[in-house]
This record gives sequence, structure tokens and C-alpha cells, in this order.
Amino acid sequence: MPRIVVWNRAHYEICPLRGADLIQKDSDLADLLERATPDLLLVLGPWPTDLECVDTPRTTVSAFDEHPLAADVVVLRGDFDAAMKHVCSVEGLSSPPRMSQRIMEALRDENMDTQRLSHIIAATPELTATILREANSPLLGLSRQVKDVASAVVTLGYRRVAEIALSSCIIGMFAHSDVTQRMWRHRLLVAAVTARLARQLRYPPLFNQQIYVAGVLHDVGRSVLHQTSPELYGTIYATEVSETTAYRWWVDELGFHPGDVGAALARQWNLPDEVEATARYHHAPAALDLGIIDGAYLISTWLVMAAKVVADGLQHGMERERVVSGLRPLCETPSVPPRCSEALGPLVEADYQQLRDTLGRRED
Repeated sequence: MPRIVVWNRAHYEICPLRGADLIQKDSDLADLLERATPDLLLVLGPWPTDLECVDTPRTTVSAFDEHPLAADVVVLRGDFDAAMKHVCSVEGLSSPPRMSQRIMEALRDENMDTQRLSHIIAATPELTATILREANSPLLGLSRQVKDVASAVVTLGYRRVAEIALSSCIIGMFAHSDVTQRMWRHRLLVAAVTARLARQLRYPPLFNQQIYVAGVLHDVGRSVLHQTSPELYGTIYATEVSETTAYRWWVDELGFHPGDVGAALARQWNLPDEVEATARYHHAPAALDLGIIDGAYLISTWLVMAAKVVADGLQHGMERERVVSGLRPLCETPSVPPRCSEALGPLVEADYQQLRDTLGRRED
């Protein structure tokens, strides 16, 4: 890896990856360059008008959010307390819907049975209709119609019904538009792929259920900001920008970014810590090796990162080889147990076409 210096001219709160030097004061740059010449100098914040002190041709000077290595060497963190205040100020977001709370409790209850889950869902007509529509999908090829929730639970399985119900409750909290519908389609696909990977890696059912919730909510902060700051949201995402660039822009304007908002929402709703960690760091693969994610929650964050790569490939019609190649950095993450990192590539390679066919049938 080249020797990298990050020049933090905006005084953001950042975590530099091991192996990257950090400069917080402009006056420190000359001293550092005298000791050793970096291969790359990444400038984070206002572009300096005078870079004469960098006089060696060996050093490449680049604006932080224009360089592909930027997301690999720095995790940008906003003001979490400010993000929490923002979430608490939004009407209707101070707590999750009662129905979603009951479903999340059901997901955590190892003794929950089909009858009790059916009773919870049947109390809400809209949710009942959603479950029955899924159970009668042509994809399942059933010879007879499913007419009640209990039969739907038997047909789809306890876990799948709980996932659909929880997703519907959460999505229903947010305003609907073409933009939000695209975001939720992506999140639901990420959640499904995340849970699938967790099952294939033989994680226990309770973990699989929590990881599905983490997938659904991994970038819910964007929906919150789309609702509370629509003009700024439209400006930031008017063109295709990297998450690194978008998040820096949010921090410049508000002091926090969608990851902070999603994590604040997860904490406000008293969701599992895995959900909070994933929401805050899903956009930053560098965070996996910085020691800033508790080891107990690192796997869930890593799985959602991998599922995002797969989901992006599925939604953009990428070939399997390109997706597997995109997963390579995650497969080489030292902090992830080898039984997971070494199995990820072969699992996706073997499973990708089936996922692609299933998604195609659903969209038809």
C-alpha cells in the first residue's frame, strides 16, 4: 500500500486507517514532508491555494473526495449528538410503530410460534393484505389460494413472514415518492441478500433475523434526510456521487451524515447494537480494520457491506465475475474470521445466477 498522508484542513472528525498519516494543522505539513515523502497527499476540506511546499514529483496531491483510495483510508464521522437531536425533532420518528415493536419482539423470542405471530399480524388489515399477496405470488406456484394469515405463515415460513411484516411497518413511516421507492427496493434487496449470506455461513436463526433488520435499515438515514432536508438532498444527489463525497457534503452542511442519522434512529428505537453499528459504518469498509466497531457487531456490518455489493450488481445487471471482483477487498479483511472471508467469494459465485433469475421473475 502506498504511503498516504491525509491533510484534514476542515478539522472533520475522522479515523485514519493504520498506515495513513494524519495532519490536522496546516503548519504540520512541512515538518512531515521533511521527514519522509509520501506517495499520495489527500486534501480533506478546502483546497489550499498554495501547495509549493509539496515540491517532489513523487508525491501526488489530490482532493480527498476525487480519489478512489479516499474511502479506504478514512472514515468520516459527524456529530452523533446533533444527529440524535435531529431525529428526535422529526414528528413521528421518536419511536417505531407499535406493530413493528411487536414483530421485533417476536423475532427475538425463540418460543414464538405460528399461531401467536399470525394473531399479531391479523390485527392489521393492511399488513394482512401484504402477507397474503406475497403468499399468493405466482413465483411460489401454489395450486390453491392462501386465504388466511396462519396458512400464509405455513406457506412462507415464520421468518419470511416476520421479515415482510417488519419491512412493511417501517416503510410505512416514511413519505412515498419515486426516490424513496427506489431506496426501499434497494434496502429490501440488501436485507434479503444479507440474511441469505448469514444462513449460508451457518449463523444461528436469531442472528439471521437481527441481520435482516440491519439490512433493511442500513441507510435509513437517507430517508430521514430526504424527508427533513429535501432541497439539500436534491442538490447532493442531483448527480451520481460517491458515498464518500455525499457524506462529506452532508457534514459540511449539517454537521452529520446519513450514517450518523441512521445510527441515531436505531438507538432511539432501542434496536439491537448490530443495527446501530451497521447503519453508522456500512458505507466505510475501512472501519472494519480501525478497531472502532465492537467485535461483536463487526460481522453484521461486514455482511451488509457484502450484500450491498451483490445488490448493486443485481440491480445494475452486472455479470457475476464483476461482482465477485468487487467483493475481493471484503474477502481480504483481516478482522473478519477466515471461515467467512474465504467463503464469501465462492458462495456468491455459486449463488449469483439464481439470485439474478429470482429478481428478474419478481420484476416481471
